[in-house]
Amino acid sequence: MSVIKISYFVSLIHVFFIVYSFLFRNAHSVGDIRFYCGYFSDFEVYGLIILLFHKKFDIEIHKKKFYLMVAIITFSSLMYLSRNNFIQFIILFCGLKGYFILNKRAILAITSLTLFTVISYLIILAINPKRNGVGFEAFLYKVKIAPTEAFKSKIKTHDIIYFNDNYRSVEIINTIRQMQYKGSLSILLGEGLGSKVDLKQKVWLGDLEMRYIYVLHNAFMTTYLKSGILGILLLLYSIYLIYNQPKSKIPINKNINFLLVGTAIFLLISNWVLMGYYFTEDSKSILVGFLIAYKEITDKNELLKNGFA
Repeated sequence: MSVIKISYFVSLIHVFFIVYSFLFRNAHSVGDIRFYCGYFSDFEVYGLIILLFHKKFDIEIHKKKFYLMVAIITFSSLMYLSRNNFIQFIILFCGLKGYFILNKRAILAITSLTLFTVISYLIILAINPKRNGVGFEAFLYKVKIAPTEAFKSKIKTHDIIYFNDNYRSVEIINTIRQMQYKGSLSILLGEGLGSKVDLKQKVWLGDLEMRYIYVLHNAFMTTYLKSGILGILLLLYSIYLIYNQPKSKIPINKNINFLLVGTAIFLLISNWVLMGYYFTEDSKSILVGFLIAYKEITDKNELLKNGFA
């Protein structure tokens, strides 16, 4: 219940900032709303998921309060206009529905979702939203370029629009080139926590103009820079540990396991386009730790209840 309450409180603050920015800062575009009000919120997505499935977690909420909290948190989450939050919600929802446990029902659900995603993306391509579009068109443009922006192998550095649209690829390309230049030891073990990537030119990141960056919009590449291939293997293993939780006969813990499975799958996807645990504002690490700790406490209480020390 604490996660839901905190998510609700954070959502109210976010909604206040949206209204204030709209009225007094003339924040009418997607970029301005995100700049003034925040770029994403893991906590609110987790809170919304737990709220929607509150019965699975033995949480009692009055019906009117439930609908109010769902409305506020949903609106707040949508207004971050974050592609990753949308993907996160879908994956966590599928996780709690048990769609990542292979069976006929899961295969049908995942196939239907994949087909829906492909058709939706084709529709967006047909609409062909423009880069300088207004309002929702600007968000659709970001969705349109999402599948390729982190996977380009060559970037036209002289073309500022192309450069900005594919900035994640710029970071990856420069990191790989730098590591190859440093040699085999750096590739294997990385360059250390204080290492940074030379982007070869100054770029605006938020309100700072930088050429050398310590973290990238990619947790795998950041880990590769700091700890090399060995670090990436450890990162993948940590995600596997989240995915492969000990089975439990306790109903609430079974559902926490489903939520952690969804979390692990989302981490695999999101770490390619986000900083992951290196981002100090990322609350997933706190939430994962909380869920695992709650599971262990519940298991211990169940053992004590059954007379086992």
